[in-house]
Amino acid sequence: MMIMQRLYINRKFNNNNIDNMRSLFVSSILLFLNIILFSCEKEPIPSDPIAINNIKSSSINYTSSIIQFSLTGNANKAGVMYGTEKGLSNAQIQYAEKANGEISVSLNGLEQGKEYFYKVFAEDKKGNQMFGEIKNFITLSPSVKTGDATGITTETAILSLSFEGTNLSEVGILYSTDELCKDNLQTVSNISPSGNNFSFEVKELDSGTTYYYKAYAKYKNGTIHYGEIKSFQTNEQYLKVSTTTIKAPAEGGTFQFEIEAKNIDWEISCDQDWCTIDIQSGNDNKGINILVQENVLGSKRYANIKIQYLDKIESITLEQAENLNPEGQFTLSSLASCVEPEGDQSCYFTITANSSWTVTSDQDWCKIQTPTGRGNSIIYYEIAPNNSSKCRIAKITIKDQTGTRQHLVVQDMKNNPIGGYVCGVSAGTYISRMGMDILCPGFWTASINDTTWCKLENESGYSGDHCYITLDYNYTSRDKIAILTIKYDQYISYRIIVNYKIKESSQTKIPQIPMIEVEGGSFLLNNEKLVTLDSYYIGKYEVTQKQWFDVMGKKSSEFQGDDLPIEMISWNDAQEFIDKLNNLTDKKYRLPTEAEWEYAARGGNKSKGYAYSGSNAFKDVGWPVVKAQTTVFVGQKQPNELGIYDMTGNVGEFCSDWYSSPLIISNTHNPQGPSTGTEKVVKGWGWGGITTRSSFNPNGIYSNSVGFRLVLDK
Repeated sequence: MMIMQRLYINRKFNNNNIDNMRSLFVSSILLFLNIILFSCEKEPIPSDPIAINNIKSSSINYTSSIIQFSLTGNANKAGVMYGTEKGLSNAQIQYAEKANGEISVSLNGLEQGKEYFYKVFAEDKKGNQMFGEIKNFITLSPSVKTGDATGITTETAILSLSFEGTNLSEVGILYSTDELCKDNLQTVSNISPSGNNFSFEVKELDSGTTYYYKAYAKYKNGTIHYGEIKSFQTNEQYLKVSTTTIKAPAEGGTFQFEIEAKNIDWEISCDQDWCTIDIQSGNDNKGINILVQENVLGSKRYANIKIQYLDKIESITLEQAENLNPEGQFTLSSLASCVEPEGDQSCYFTITANSSWTVTSDQDWCKIQTPTGRGNSIIYYEIAPNNSSKCRIAKITIKDQTGTRQHLVVQDMKNNPIGGYVCGVSAGTYISRMGMDILCPGFWTASINDTTWCKLENESGYSGDHCYITLDYNYTSRDKIAILTIKYDQYISYRIIVNYKIKESSQTKIPQIPMIEVEGGSFLLNNEKLVTLDSYYIGKYEVTQKQWFDVMGKKSSEFQGDDLPIEMISWNDAQEFIDKLNNLTDKKYRLPTEAEWEYAARGGNKSKGYAYSGSNAFKDVGWPVVKAQTTVFVGQKQPNELGIYDMTGNVGEFCSDWYSSPLIISNTHNPQGPSTGTEKVVKGWGWGGITTRSSFNPNGIYSNSVGFRLVLDK
């Protein structure tokens, strides 16, 4: 501070003008100096100096830091100069909000992982500045970490990363089969990252392959940080088949091959239904069994077995040898018959064939009446009386260009002491067990010639004891025949057992069912009740085995042939067929009522009053019945007045009515039987005339001589 002085002026007046002038000049100068001094006294120089202390950086983050210091004295401004150069050239300035006391200055927008230099300053009102020493700090460095691979399969994996830092614009994984992770790089990324942890699924990888990968993080300023390189191996995946060819003999059998597989799904298929594969799919090592049916053909045959996996296929060729004694590719309605000791001059069975054929017998007592023929036909033979004390068997051989088949004829002896209907034939498709009472005066023994599929439960017994036989279902390509021999003393009886091959299909077809219109009218039902019927349609033929197979997908009859009537079914089975047929055709087929059946059998309003359906002579419209009867092709005899076939003979036919005796009907117009009952009406059976009635339990009672035909309302 400057010391002010006051000056007092004594004015002297004299007459000396020169002196007066000099005094006036000096006074003016002194006055001017005093004015200046008084002006300076209004803005005094501060008395407290500025002091800066306790300078430090704190709260250092990735892009920010806080500079703290204390300030004393009368500073006007305070702040921080900072930059990335030590000399702080081109430094930035951040002012503090106050200029005294404890001061904190936030520095933001810094670069990550960067060294910064700074110094604090204070400035008085005159602009004089005081600086602290230059110090430094380093912002936190961003980091990215490559995570471990998880969820590894044959073609996918989960790769992860974590990072520390801010201002992120993209994260991702680089991966390749190059261990330096440079060549053939592929990328999975996230360009809108949020959070600090990320996972990526990589797909379409090669199995059993080592992959290298590293994480990366890209920041908004364009810099990229990488994690360490890691590796993983996809699960190994392969499939091997133990062989490419299998050779099977004509008799067939079970054959095996091995699949060695790892981490791969596979499926097996075969293009031939005579090969059955026990395992159709899997994903690991398996031994596969192939059941090969007997080859009944006179030529080799082949099956192609495919093992499919991913988009690849492994193939096995199965070659089966030809049968040196091939089974003919034609169908016989029955493979065995039983004849009484007295013999028979009109025995027969049918053949369904596409070519010419010949027939021979190995016994003189069995004479063939139809030695040659072509296509579908009826083969007749004659059996002479048996006057011996033994049952006997003849072998009829049928041969065409495809091979041979046989029909066995067993003839009983007179006064056979081995009773209980032992001598005869048992035939069917779905038979698992059969039995019979053996009636004889003493001890008997039993044996069978083929125990591979037909086994005796008991091989001996006394009169009245049962002889039981168990059978395997026949899933082969050949019908099977066995001969059961029963011995008592010197007497011998035979029973032929036929086990037809099972034929099934999952495919359904709509069969052709010809119908005949029956105009309504009145007649005497059962020759005792006058009734009236509306018009309707009725089947021209009995339902055939082919029609049954098309709808039901399996065969059920004892006698074999597409155009033979279906039999060995229950009334309920017929209803199931009708339900399925109606679903396939969107029609409303049903069984005829007894009145509808009889009216159609009489010839409707064209009736000529015949005893049988279409004739007074049974032989014109029906087939004679022998003990070991067989059905025949539908439509072979002459039709009745309406053009309907086989309403007399061939098979009896189910009606919808409950059976009652005497006849009970609900009313006289479109009559039906009783509302309840235990058995259903069967008409047209055997030698009976048009009015002959019989009955069957609808639940699971089967006969080889009962079938049905269909009706449609008009």
